[in-house]
Amino acid sequence: GSKKRGLKVWSVGTPVAKSELYRWLKLDRPTDEALAKGEGWPPGFCHFPRYGEEFFKQLTAERLVTRMVKGFPRGVWEKDGGRRNEALDCRVYARAAAAVFGIDRLDERQWKRLEEPLGVPGVTTASPAVKTEPKRKPPPSRDHGDDWLGGRGGDNWLDGR
Repeated sequence: GSKKRGLKVWSVGTPVAKSELYRWLKLDRPTDEALAKGEGWPPGFCHFPRYGEEFFKQLTAERLVTRMVKGFPRGVWEKDGGRRNEALDCRVYARAAAAVFGIDRLDERQWKRLEEPLGVPGVTTASPAVKTEPKRKPPPSRDHGDDWLGGRGGDNWLDGR
């Protein structure tokens, strides 16, 4: 990123991120038989908690159309009239943040190392591939109480459980 007025600024390639997301949304879910055989999920497969229909309408509110720009065909993302696209924008910016911080480049071993302290099912402390570190007590929250994010409901609050 570049510095502007003391802040680091990154340009987000939204057309590329939207194309990538729409390609990932088309991926087929593996069959239960394939998963039972140990076959994994396709790279990029999108897992969603039980969101309402509005979320998915917003996520797919834009389409790629070809427009002539200065005499040349150019792909342009356009929002369908009357539809909101906040879920799509949030997903694109989250994807950009993941890329900036290298989250999208973590391998399976690195993910397991991050998941283990959280008690993610399937991750055990006996796994030789995962080096465990002593659990640290989280710092106290600042004037928000213990539930400042609200309604977390346990360790899996992000996945909607």
